[in-house]
Amino acid sequence: MTWQVSSQGPAVFRVGELAIPCYTEHAALANPINVVETARLLCLIHYENQHVLSKFHQMPKVVPKHTDMSIDVQIRYLRSESPLVDALKRLGLHQHDDDGRYADELGRSVGDLAAGFHTASDEDIGDFVGRSTLHAQKLVGILSADFKESARDILAVHKFA
Repeated sequence: MTWQVSSQGPAVFRVGELAIPCYTEHAALANPINVVETARLLCLIHYENQHVLSKFHQMPKVVPKHTDMSIDVQIRYLRSESPLVDALKRLGLHQHDDDGRYADELGRSVGDLAAGFHTASDEDIGDFVGRSTLHAQKLVGILSADFKESARDILAVHKFA
């Protein structure tokens, strides 16, 4: 199963060819979920058919395939991708201002789970897990008060601000 988020239509959970609509009318999940369940859902998210945690460093089309984008490019990218930010906010990634403790805990949980989501035969599983862990931590940092000015700027343009 994957959580498919797109700029071209509503989010869906995809199981094989079956697409189940994911309604996103509320700012966050009705009941906050623990860090392990947040990590599990984060591992499922695909944006524009790209696995967010393993490919976040290459998502903007302007970034060459085998390079990483800088934090400034990542912030600018998220400003322009409201469906992705809305999905991340549904998980509450923007609600943590705790000196990086939540980001570290989420990263550890993602690291424990990520190998189970590895599907690319041409990609080293250790690299996949490491990138997924780093990107989970980075997304929390970008969307939370760790980047106070940029977070406010990003969140202000999205409907769940």
